[in-house]
Amino acid sequence: MTILQIKNNLSDFEKDELIGLIISACKTSSIIKTAFSSQLGDRTDCQKLYCNFQKKLEKSFEPKNSFNISNAANLVNQFENECTSVELIAALMKDFIVNAISFSIDFGDMGESYYAKIASMLKKCLKYASSNRELLEKQLSESEEILELAAKVGWGLSEEMREIYSMYFNGM
Repeated sequence: MTILQIKNNLSDFEKDELIGLIISACKTSSIIKTAFSSQLGDRTDCQKLYCNFQKKLEKSFEPKNSFNISNAANLVNQFENECTSVELIAALMKDFIVNAISFSIDFGDMGESYYAKIASMLKKCLKYASSNRELLEKQLSESEEILELAAKVGWGLSEEMREIYSMYFNGM
């Protein structure tokens, strides 16, 4: 049977029937069991990893921790290398953007290179999101909130972010 035939046959099953079929296949074949365990474990592991990195990211934006935006960006890059979930990578990038803008609002002007890192992270975030229409739509729904926050800081950040968003959302 071809993959397409299998897919077509499976589409006729109800959720409970599919679960039963998967459990039966896992009991019959250790290869199938390993494949499912790997896929399901990755999702759980990535969620735990995301929570861990999210806490680290928030702590990195505390002034008492000798804040450096490059260190915060490196945390996001490290997470990007360790996680396989596009959604969670984009979520941590968004967390970086919001934290960085909020830090600037709370502690004053940070300079051009600081805001360039925020814009760069937004580009990366939207590039990830563009691989998944649902994720891109989620980014669109959150864009106004982020742009309102960015309007509170200088260096033309909100204008640059608006341009970046328009590159991805003009067709939506």
